[in-house]
Amino acid sequence: MKYYRSLCLLVLLWGCMAQADQPALIQTSPGYQQWHAATSAYLKTAYKETGTYGVINPAIQSNGYWLYRGLRINQTLGAQRLPFDQSGQWAIDRLTLIMEQPEKAFISLQSESFYLLESLAILNIAFPEPQTLASLIQALQQPQGYFLATTTSQAEQPTNQSDSFASTYFSLRILDRLGYPYASHDQLFAWIKTEWRARQQANDPGSLASLLVLIELLKPTSALPTDYSWDSILSMYRAKSKIATNYSDLGFDLSGMLGYAEYTGIAEAWLEQATIDFINDPVRNHDGLIVDSNQTPDLLFSEMLYRAAQAHPTLAVNQQRMQEFLQRQLMPDGSFYPVVLSEDDVLTTVFAYQYARLFPELPSAATSDLNSVIAHLLEKPQLRLEELYSLSMLDVAKLSATNQQLFVQQLEQAKPSSEADLQQYFFYLSALNKLKLPITDSLKQQVINVVEGFKLNGNYGVEGTITAYHTAMAVILYSYLGYNVDQQAANINWIRQFLETLEAQNSQTFTVREVYLLLLALNLQNQPLPHVEALTTWMAACLPPAGNSLYQPFDPAQQQPDFYVLPYTLAGLRLLGIDIYDQQVLSGLMQP
Repeated sequence: MKYYRSLCLLVLLWGCMAQADQPALIQTSPGYQQWHAATSAYLKTAYKETGTYGVINPAIQSNGYWLYRGLRINQTLGAQRLPFDQSGQWAIDRLTLIMEQPEKAFISLQSESFYLLESLAILNIAFPEPQTLASLIQALQQPQGYFLATTTSQAEQPTNQSDSFASTYFSLRILDRLGYPYASHDQLFAWIKTEWRARQQANDPGSLASLLVLIELLKPTSALPTDYSWDSILSMYRAKSKIATNYSDLGFDLSGMLGYAEYTGIAEAWLEQATIDFINDPVRNHDGLIVDSNQTPDLLFSEMLYRAAQAHPTLAVNQQRMQEFLQRQLMPDGSFYPVVLSEDDVLTTVFAYQYARLFPELPSAATSDLNSVIAHLLEKPQLRLEELYSLSMLDVAKLSATNQQLFVQQLEQAKPSSEADLQQYFFYLSALNKLKLPITDSLKQQVINVVEGFKLNGNYGVEGTITAYHTAMAVILYSYLGYNVDQQAANINWIRQFLETLEAQNSQTFTVREVYLLLLALNLQNQPLPHVEALTTWMAACLPPAGNSLYQPFDPAQQQPDFYVLPYTLAGLRLLGIDIYDQQVLSGLMQP
């Protein structure tokens, strides 16, 4: 699978990039619309502030927490605010789902239910089944006062009482929001006292602030110890902030404290200043945007920045960048997709720039400097050969002399060994060819030795069988070494015969990848392609959504749009003379 995947994305790439933009309004087929919407949504979400693209983590999916954070930031954007018109229905559907299947909730039923309810409150929408949700939560309360955490289809008993902290906090907030009662009032206070001591010992002012919210919510009738106070929490944070080295830990403390201030309506000047000091830290504040280590907006801490800016108009925020980020994360169904949690991905980035003409709505199509993006990717240590090959298919001629030198150095470090396979030599020689770099005599002999190891009766294959892949690779690699058509006659004839009988071949013995490589082999030898119309029909049948390119509708929780087979299809159609950048032409080929 690794062998298949690594080459698949890369051969998107035979030829130049964009020319003129396509007309904005054209009639396209349902198949094309489905593919375009899915791929565009994925790439928009994977786009990063550096102009590069990451890979969406399939383990993370849209949920109530991320929607809540997106809505909170959106509240502060003023005239640039996004229309979350579909989000209310999505939140209701999502809450209904996790009530029926708690194992699908984000972290726990209580935590995600709370954020979904808060999201609906922001949208001024009432949840239609409050009694059902309240009954579920009430059933989780134990005689000791605290609430069990529902992280699977069955309630799980915490391993100790302290593990119930989050579940109890969110359960009480949910019941308070819905206006439904809770039991065991005295026992709850006993639990809070135990938790308070534990959080004091852990030097955790953020959690203490959350406990103080519960105390306010429960409205105690008896006096509490003197250290159960807002002032004691502020003092703890002051002392901690002077010695703490964990930036995120302080941020979570501030978030909990700000939650208490918001719940009670307290205006605390010192807390506001501490928040401003935190969010102005140059490690995380990039041009008025709080980012994580991948230069991706950190929604929790960005929310602190934007809400602080409401009270302090001079506080710098970059509304345009944040608005663009929220726009990319807001899905058509109203869900809000999480931030990208990955490093830059070279292959996805190249795909996006190679096909930018088909996706003018992508940020990269209009705003990103390709030269700086390539330079940024070249800063990554020890790029793989397939990554360097992929990059070489972009406009490397525009790189500065320094960056071209860095490209060459990276390529030299990745040079294939004598034990490398045909695929590695394909990557390497293709990149050398694109960069107009010479092939040494020793490398030439190395390639010959590897290719001839697959020779079978004048053609090439493995295990006694001539194969399309090995024969195509032999012609391609020998073409780079300067072998002419006469020296490749036997292989070219075999390729022609294979392509002429393509539709009669057993479809289980080859893939669209092999067919593309066969077409490329003939192209490199300046040979006319046989049966162009029939081959075009065959290739078009491999396009999504109906073809064998394994395409499925966009579902971040399951998989990304297929960037690994589709490029072969598009590249093959290009060799056959099809303008794949013409949306009407491509739409016509993507009929369901």
